[in-house]
Amino acid sequence: MVDGITYLIVETPVVVVVIPVVEPPEPVARIVITDGSWEGGYDYLYFETTSEGRFLYRLNPMGKTPFEDPDYVVYDIEYEPNDGKFYDVGTNRPSKYGQDNTGTNILPLPTSSNMPIIYLYNSDDGFSFQFDNPYYVAPPEPVARIVGTGGDWETNYDYLYFETTPEGRYLYGLVHKSTTTKYADDTRDIEYDPIDKKFHDVGGAFPHLWGQDNTGTNILDFPTLSNMETHYWYRLNGG
Repeated sequence: MVDGITYLIVETPVVVVVIPVVEPPEPVARIVITDGSWEGGYDYLYFETTSEGRFLYRLNPMGKTPFEDPDYVVYDIEYEPNDGKFYDVGTNRPSKYGQDNTGTNILPLPTSSNMPIIYLYNSDDGFSFQFDNPYYVAPPEPVARIVGTGGDWETNYDYLYFETTPEGRYLYGLVHKSTTTKYADDTRDIEYDPIDKKFHDVGGAFPHLWGQDNTGTNILDFPTLSNMETHYWYRLNGG
């Protein structure tokens, strides 16, 4: 009360709004070309995250050491995780994208956000390739140890995860039970590709073959069929 007058003092509360930090998605190791003139010959491999936080991808010829040819920098593309778009940062194609693989509504890059399939074109509007689901769903984590449940190796050997390759495959080496040292160096290595969900024989010794059942019926060469629940691996002579 001041001079006989009562004052009501109301303090304005300070509202603090905490905005959670949204972590950007992790880059996938490899963008697989699924159609077009580059299919089967090239993939895009993750090269680095730029200082601006973009994921830089470089065209890589299949069967070559990643990025061994500096000429391929001209095909670089970058994915911006904040806006969900691809940007063409190289001096060569691709320089355009289309809403379908007929070339309808071709526009300069960057691509539309959340486009389920990206169709990329040469600057002369020739169809180069498409890649599916480019919005960075992380591949499954590799299991640490693949344990044999039948066959000659069941009581003696396992397959142990050693590393993820630059192509994004999970490299497994044959090891004695309860050890972490490879048996026979790299000659019995296998790789699991989380993109095509297949095992690939990359060593120089067996296994070379797989069968659809444990009788050896329909033995075929690697890689295995996708989503095969149980793998039966064989030597070249079928054992």
